[in-house]
Amino acid sequence: MVDGTTIRLNDWEFRADDVADPIVWRLPVFWFWRMSTLEFHSDGVPYQFGFNPWAKVLEHLPFECELREARVAYSPFSIVLRVMLWTALLLWLISELN
Repeated sequence: MVDGTTIRLNDWEFRADDVADPIVWRLPVFWFWRMSTLEFHSDGVPYQFGFNPWAKVLEHLPFECELREARVAYSPFSIVLRVMLWTALLLWLISELN
């Protein structure tokens, strides 16, 4: 929540004047859907806050932010697990239709 020059994120509260090096990262959730993560420093301490994909973070912040696109890579284990799960789901659907 942004209230004038104060940013409140859950139990955290920051004055906009204390925020340094703000970056909004856009990360893929699915192929077509991206979420935002706000990264900044306050009093020399780094912070990161994630937002829902539908939140329009840049429209509400009282300061200019750098916007960066991030790429997410999957590990070989994650790829194998996903293929196995999708195969199991497909086989289950085929067996239910027969």
